Amino acid sequence: TTSREQLAEFREMFNLADKDKNGSISKEQLGDLLRTIGINASEEEISMMVGEIDDDINGRIGFDEFAAAMSKRICPNYSITQVNDAFRM
Repeated sequence: TTSREQLAEFREMFNLADKDKNGSISKEQLGDLLRTIGINASEEEISMMVGEIDDDINGRIGFDEFAAAMSKRICPNYSITQVNDAFRM
């Protein structure tokens, strides 16, 4: 199960990625987030990820979809501080 602390970190990452503050992450914003945490995915890979994560098939990733995906694929190689610092550059 996902702890409250993990959910808070996921929310913080989601909010940083959601640059236009519309409550969802676009394919482009997901690509930016992935690059920030050191994952250089191709456009095709990012499209496939959105397809896997986007449960309501609207082309965007809501927080619940993001949190569910992150809890399944949590990456221990980064910290929320590193993500924060990268987005503030």
